[in-house]
Amino acid sequence: MKSDKGFSLIEVLITLGILSSCVLLLTFAISQIQTTRSLIKDERQIEWHLFINQLEHELRDSEEVYATKSELTLKKTDPKDQLKKTVTYNRHFSIIRRQVGSLGHQPILMKVKSVAFHLLDEKLSIDVDFQNGETYRAVFRVRKNG
Repeated sequence: MKSDKGFSLIEVLITLGILSSCVLLLTFAISQIQTTRSLIKDERQIEWHLFINQLEHELRDSEEVYATKSELTLKKTDPKDQLKKTVTYNRHFSIIRRQVGSLGHQPILMKVKSVAFHLLDEKLSIDVDFQNGETYRAVFRVRKNG
């Protein structure tokens, strides 16, 4: 009787099959993670551009623009009923929201870490830092108040 202990050919083939499956699953998972990250970045950019387009449209119709570091206020006349409206943009927890007349709560940007509004002369700049480390900046030309 032999007392040589070792692996049989079948055991080696089974082990190689399991190892190959693990490597294949790992490469698939890595490619999926990269695809998901690029999609999330694309969604963030789409969200940012929608915000910029909406704000640009509202700035065009605004008669007065005020900004503090944490809030942007636009005053404009509603063409339907000729009443003055106040539209504000501010950070509320981790979102930037839009409110009309201090009512409602329309989320505009999500997962925001910080926002800063700066109004100097006829330029409005907005700096937004997101929780994932991305930073976006926009600069608009605005009319003087009054």
